[in-house]
Amino acid sequence: MDERVSGLTAETLVPLVRQATGNPLAVPGAWVVELMSGGWGGAVGGTALYRVRGEGWSLVLKVLYERPGEPVAAPVYWKREFEMYRSGLLATLPPTGLRPPTVYATAEFPEACWVWLADIVEERPVWTLDDYHLVARRLGWFNGAYLMGLPIPAASWLNVHFHNRLLEPLSETFAGLGEGLKRPLIQRALPLAEKDAITAIWQEAPRYADMLTKLPQTLCHNDAFR
Repeated sequence: MDERVSGLTAETLVPLVRQATGNPLAVPGAWVVELMSGGWGGAVGGTALYRVRGEGWSLVLKVLYERPGEPVAAPVYWKREFEMYRSGLLATLPPTGLRPPTVYATAEFPEACWVWLADIVEERPVWTLDDYHLVARRLGWFNGAYLMGLPIPAASWLNVHFHNRLLEPLSETFAGLGEGLKRPLIQRALPLAEKDAITAIWQEAPRYADMLTKLPQTLCHNDAFR
C-alpha cells in the first residue's frame, strides 16, 4: 500500500469525517484502509482507489500518480481529473438529473494528487435496460446543453480534440499489430484473420479524427462506463 495512504492521521481525517457525517463534533476513532482497485500497475499508468472507513463513516480516496514529463495536452493527462475536482467546474454543470460525486477535499504532493470523495453505495447493483436508457438520455441532455448556448469551459487542462491527440500514442501499438494479434487474449476480441481490415481502418483514422473536429463541439464525460 502507498506509504502516504497507510500513514493517514486523525488530523487529516477529522475535517473529512465531519463533512461526510454532517456532525461538526465527529471524530474518526479507529479506521481501516482498503484498496478498492488500481495501484501502480492499474488503470492508465497508476491510479489507485481506496476506501477509508470507521464506525459510522466511510470515504473514498482516489490517488492519481504522476507520470513525469506528460504534458497538459496529453489525451490521458494524469492530473486532469484532479484539476477538474478542485476547479469548481462541477458546480457549473447544467441541471440534467446527473449529479457529480461530493468532493470533500483535494491534496497535492510531489508524486501524486489526492481526491477525497463521498462513498456512494449503489441501490441497485444490477441495472435494468430502463436504467441504461434513463442514464443515456440524461447524458444526451448534458451534452446537448452546450449545443444550446451554454458556454463550453475553456480551462487549459481540458481535453480538446481527444481523438486527434490519441493518434500519436496509438501509432506504436498499431505498428506492432501483427505480433499483438497473435496473443490468445487479444484474439478473443480481435481475430488474427482481421489484421488487414483493422489496419485499413487505422490508416483512415486521421481522416475520421479530423472530421470529428469539424462537428459541433460539446463538453463530454468521456468515461461514462458501467
